[in-house]
Amino acid sequence: MTFAAGDVIFDAGDAGGEMFVVLEGEVLITLQGAEIDRLSAGDFLGEMALVEERPRSARALAETESKLLRIDREQFRALVRESPDFALQVMSTMSGRLRRFIDEEVRRQRLEEELRIGREIQLSLIPDACPSLAGWVFAAAYQPAREVGGDFYDFVFLPDDRREMQLVIADVTGKGVPAALFMASCRTTIRAESIRGDGPAETLRQANCVIALDTHYPLFITAFCARIRADCGMISFANGGHERPLWLKASTGASEALMSHDPLLGFTEHATYEEHGIEVEDGDYLIFFTDGVTEARNADGGFYGDERLQRLVESRSWDSADHLLAAILASVADFSGESPPADDLTLVVARRSST
Repeated sequence: MTFAAGDVIFDAGDAGGEMFVVLEGEVLITLQGAEIDRLSAGDFLGEMALVEERPRSARALAETESKLLRIDREQFRALVRESPDFALQVMSTMSGRLRRFIDEEVRRQRLEEELRIGREIQLSLIPDACPSLAGWVFAAAYQPAREVGGDFYDFVFLPDDRREMQLVIADVTGKGVPAALFMASCRTTIRAESIRGDGPAETLRQANCVIALDTHYPLFITAFCARIRADCGMISFANGGHERPLWLKASTGASEALMSHDPLLGFTEHATYEEHGIEVEDGDYLIFFTDGVTEARNADGGFYGDERLQRLVESRSWDSADHLLAAILASVADFSGESPPADDLTLVVARRSST
């Protein structure tokens, strides 16, 4: 049989009633679009499905113009009976592929175990519960897009004053293991600067200096830092390239974005950050989030978006931070449907409550 370059010889799921011997040309074996083997003159293909009498598990594609010898099940049985050398060659080919499969499976399992451990370590860096601060109630959620991710949030109390706390939410520009490692380093840096007791702007400035000087890879981080005082509605904040939080006002039911947007961290060591302040009234909410919320996609590729989030936040009077958090998560999940998450999602809701 002759196949032109690009022809599919057989596809995954096809009946496995025949095998082939490559006489001329090159043949690619692919699985879900990834190349897993490359065959040339003298190599076999399709023998495992033939022997097991099962459907094909991969696709065979002619890389170049190729000539193949087709052997059906009856011919295969006759050749095995009549030619021990042929039988041994088929067995050797199958054994080699089985060994490669076992090696790949061992590597896959080892990688999965390492990722599992990495996920546990990363989750240990995320607060396991929201803090208690007089006059405030918090709710938070973290959903990595992969086994590990690049988002984090943190609540940092000043060592000598438990009446003041810095809330930090951040997002590394990347995904997976590199982003998770960079996140862990940045979290440590930002936490160390927060404990110094400086305001949010100075915290971000100092953290940026350390991150920018210590970065050897093209990864950066956005971060929003807010200083919250117990029994008080005064909030000071600074924004290092992060999504603007929403401020939902109980008096009007309307929300507004906290308009502050300075450079992300790690890009240049000379970045500066402005500090801003607001006074939050009793019953008001602050919604902090990463772009995993607003950039969640549906099956058509559309984005969840800032406007959809704002409409949801303003859609009713919320009775708790937990309920608002759950409503946002449910709305994003309903919008995305079966689409896999495109990015890590982190959400923190704070409610001013004097009761």
